Amino acid sequence: MRLTKEIFPSVVLPVRNAAEFFGQYLDDLAGILLQSFDFYEVLVIDDASTDNTVAIIKERQKAHPNISLFCLPKAYEQSIATIAGLDHAIGDLVIILDPRLDQPEIIVPLVNEAIKGADIVYALPRDRLSKTGLYNRMVNSFVAALAWYDKIDLPTAISSARLFSRAVLNFILKAADRHRILSLAPALSGYRYSTITYDRTFPGGSNVRRLSWRQAFVKAINLTLALSPQPLRFVTLFALSISTITIFYSIFAVVYWYFTPDIMRGWTSLTLQISGLFFLTSLVLAVMSEYMQQILDNTGRRPLYFVSQQISSDVMMIAPKLNVIEGGAMSSSDRDARGQL
Repeated sequence: MRLTKEIFPSVVLPVRNAAEFFGQYLDDLAGILLQSFDFYEVLVIDDASTDNTVAIIKERQKAHPNISLFCLPKAYEQSIATIAGLDHAIGDLVIILDPRLDQPEIIVPLVNEAIKGADIVYALPRDRLSKTGLYNRMVNSFVAALAWYDKIDLPTAISSARLFSRAVLNFILKAADRHRILSLAPALSGYRYSTITYDRTFPGGSNVRRLSWRQAFVKAINLTLALSPQPLRFVTLFALSISTITIFYSIFAVVYWYFTPDIMRGWTSLTLQISGLFFLTSLVLAVMSEYMQQILDNTGRRPLYFVSQQISSDVMMIAPKLNVIEGGAMSSSDRDARGQL
């Protein structure tokens, strides 16, 4: 079993308007990484902060090594900012943390669990595992239903904190819609996973404990539609079922008319039929429009994000020791092999 110090982790931190707490967060994180690992990197992606978050990060770069800052020119969303960090990560293990929610102390337990052989390690918060509160119960139920429906093996109480190997990262980055499925993308790879439990300390304050109901609903819809075409197939089956029922109802109406000569001309039944057909048509068009929007986004030639500025720490401990072959120049075969890592 390898020692923890021999692991090279990349820690990805998407932030926006975190000036109030992020300086201390980086101090704590740098101390843990420096004590636990010989090589590491911290990738901070600023999602167009409007406060002095960037200035605080630059100050910490002067004091701590191996911190790289990537500034996005406009506010995208947290998943896209995270993807920007994953695209630039070079470690053999990648750790994603939400600085508002996840304390840096869980990095070592995540890595120690990965050393045991897991390619994916999820950090499960105890407040989510306890299923206390309507919000936690609904989130866990949705994740369990989505996992069952799409045949995905993952724990229901997942959070923003997770670790995965370079192989899993390569799988994630190949997906065109990787920013939409990021929260469940590691599970789609099929690699073995493990879990740890932790108590959230909410470094960013108690006011960021969870998404709003509206944000959670939108995220649930995006995940449901992005993971697989199963929802569209469900609508197809539903439409066929309604069509079959309509045929039987038409037969019943003809038979009833034949045996009941004094039947009244039914405006209500006709109105209900037309309303039902319009409802079904609208539902199908709504789902198809969502898929068409994703297809247009994925097939467009526009990049997912832009990096307006990249700044590294004054000291980068990994630079002098990586990609160097002693005793001569690097051969072309060595360069090709290095490029495939």
